[in-house]
Amino acid sequence: MKPDSLQLRKLYALMASSCLCAGSLMILKSLWDLFGMPAFFPLPAEKASELLSPAILLLVSALCLFLLKWSSEKKLRLPLWGGLFLLALLAGAFLFLRERNAFAALSQEEASLVQACARNLSSLPQSASSARLLPALSARTALQLYFFLLILGTAVLLCGLLSYLSESRLWLKGLLLLIQTVILLLCAAQEIPLSKWNVLPVLFCLLLFLSETAACFQNQGMENQSPSLRKSLSVFLAPPAGNLLYLTPVFLAAVLIIGLLPAKEAPMHWDTLRKLTAAAEDKANALIIHIGSLFSGGQDSYALSFTGYTGSGHLNGGLFSSSAGQLSLTGSRTKSPLYLTGTVHDFYNGHGWEQRALDKTYSGEEYLLNYQELTDALDASIYTSQEQLEMMRSCRFDLRFEGLKTQTVFYPPFTASFFFINQEPDARNDSILLPKAQSVGFTYSFLCMDINWGSEKVQKLLRQEAWAQPPALDEEQQKRERYIYENYTELPDTVPERVYALAEEITEGLSTDYDRMKAIEGWLNRLAYTTSPPQCPEGQDFTDFFLFDSQTGYCTYFATAMAVLGRCCGIPTRYAEGFVTTGTRRTEGNQVMITSDNAHAWAEGYIPNIGWVPFEPTPRYYEAANTAWNLPAQGGTPAPALPAPESQEEETAVPDDWTQDSLPARYLSEQSGRLLIHFLEAVLLIAALFLLLALFLFCRRAFRRRSYRRLDAAGKLENRMRKVLLLGEMQDLRLEAGETLAAYGKRAAGRLDTATGSFADICTLYQSIRFGGEEAGEAKILQLEQYTDSLEKQYLHGCGRLRRLLYHMR
Repeated sequence: MKPDSLQLRKLYALMASSCLCAGSLMILKSLWDLFGMPAFFPLPAEKASELLSPAILLLVSALCLFLLKWSSEKKLRLPLWGGLFLLALLAGAFLFLRERNAFAALSQEEASLVQACARNLSSLPQSASSARLLPALSARTALQLYFFLLILGTAVLLCGLLSYLSESRLWLKGLLLLIQTVILLLCAAQEIPLSKWNVLPVLFCLLLFLSETAACFQNQGMENQSPSLRKSLSVFLAPPAGNLLYLTPVFLAAVLIIGLLPAKEAPMHWDTLRKLTAAAEDKANALIIHIGSLFSGGQDSYALSFTGYTGSGHLNGGLFSSSAGQLSLTGSRTKSPLYLTGTVHDFYNGHGWEQRALDKTYSGEEYLLNYQELTDALDASIYTSQEQLEMMRSCRFDLRFEGLKTQTVFYPPFTASFFFINQEPDARNDSILLPKAQSVGFTYSFLCMDINWGSEKVQKLLRQEAWAQPPALDEEQQKRERYIYENYTELPDTVPERVYALAEEITEGLSTDYDRMKAIEGWLNRLAYTTSPPQCPEGQDFTDFFLFDSQTGYCTYFATAMAVLGRCCGIPTRYAEGFVTTGTRRTEGNQVMITSDNAHAWAEGYIPNIGWVPFEPTPRYYEAANTAWNLPAQGGTPAPALPAPESQEEETAVPDDWTQDSLPARYLSEQSGRLLIHFLEAVLLIAALFLLLALFLFCRRAFRRRSYRRLDAAGKLENRMRKVLLLGEMQDLRLEAGETLAAYGKRAAGRLDTATGSFADICTLYQSIRFGGEEAGEAKILQLEQYTDSLEKQYLHGCGRLRRLLYHMR
């Protein structure tokens, strides 16, 4: 066989396309393994791995490419693939009817037994009915295997079709290789295990692509010493043939040698790639969030509507779950859930909350005054330093914006200090705001107190029962206390009397504000939690509707009810929105990712001589917030999000329920169903677009034919000649400005000739009718139509599918 023989060229092309197809299939299989094998697959995992081994996938790819090439050369594409499609449909219908008939013949008990056997893959009982059960079970297994093979065949056909089309389109081959390379690099960077046989086909095809590209540009330079950019780029649409054939065996041997060399089991770290990927992801997220904030029309301060809650200033609405990252937290390991206050509201208007207490009559930053009040209480208490370590401990955190753009600073209830870079936030009021909204990547640090709210010592201090001597308030602290009682106990006239009566009933016989707030908290905990509560009727007070009519809601409902009931007892309260660390997940190392699902609302009550204390009335968070340190949580209740360390030293926050799986693998495992649905939606959308395009082209072609038939002889002559010039333009033979038709005919001589006539004769025919005064008879129009149709078929037969589509679109 000669080196330049056609058979050898076809063999090399088949080899290259098969490796490209096999590489795509191996990558899809690796992603499939991350999703987990579907439950309907009837074979064990070991058998499935053998069935989808690299050698089998390569053979199947070669067979698919061979059939595609053979059917295209023999012009049997429609009969072959249409026949295979009908055969697959008939086989599926046969298996479905077989299973349906087998189940229809069984009794209800036997059918239940068949389903149980199919689920558990256990042996059937040796009874008289076993002979009847086996055919049904066999039919179900065959149907399951049929669906799996149908999915596999579809994947092989799609990958094979893309590989076949890429033989004459360098841009498509480069795009496929780029996608495969990016997936492999991302898997390597995230330490997702991949076999080296996933990499070798991609490496082989990449070497061929680079050599073919270099050869094409070299040929372009040899044909034209001054190639234009347009002509150079045209290489990727229709590259010259025969540029890589003799390098194929060399590259194949090199790849095989690499595959046979021993490889390290430890994965590569790819630290630089991971940093670049993280930086690119940050920039993309920041751009998306910035665009969203421009079109949302919302304010720059934080609100729960940022993270999935509906409504703006109103408490009605549903709750939408989302796992999108909002904040990341790095630092100490807390022993209780960490409440990050974002926005604090002080005025209840009957249907929502507002911020009105903004004209402070005292000086100082509010968060520091609250922290100072707690430290003064500890100094005046009866507890020793060792006992205070059992009650609370100091923690340090670095907080980073991941999915927010806001002016709001998030901080725990008892924060001691902040550290900002080039920022001076306004901390005079309850909500701390930055000078301007910050987005992804903004970072700051803070020190705070982690308090053991479930401790008896802390509760005794909150009841004002642990004083060595009562704390003495200075003049500014007295102003602050008077201001709090004046502005945080107001209620509108819309609150019915039965709400006041309920508050009095719940707190009857209790003497301290803390005990009253805990009684309200415990009473609300008995109500039902739901993310889709009923809507409050127009004109009815929101708290009244929640407490007496619906008695169901989520955190904003419970927090509002507790704040209102506390004010009914004369206790200063406020409504806080932010995040809570219960249920957070780890990203890497000691970093905790706080998602939209962690957005939360709670109530805070003012305890004299202590400060603003958070209370948790929402049922799903109640136990975690009230569990004492070093005591096991009650059965069936959630544990604190950031559990306690074994020692008193500050450690990184790593919850016990976090697994060691990598984040991409865990995400793919959890979201496999959703990703599959999105993939099917995308396929259906693309199919619908192609159908609409085909319908548009068909209708336009029919309309043009009808319009052409209505033309007179002169109109048909002009129409056909414009079509000839368009076909010449598609072949880079454009009629230049000022150029005569005769000169254009000489320049295009030979390239626009067909079996039915030459272009020069057509030019002469057109000029004799257009300028010579000859009559455009039916015979001349027929000659021009036959030439035009022949020229169109000649062009469409020789061009690629992309150019063919562009021609039909014009």
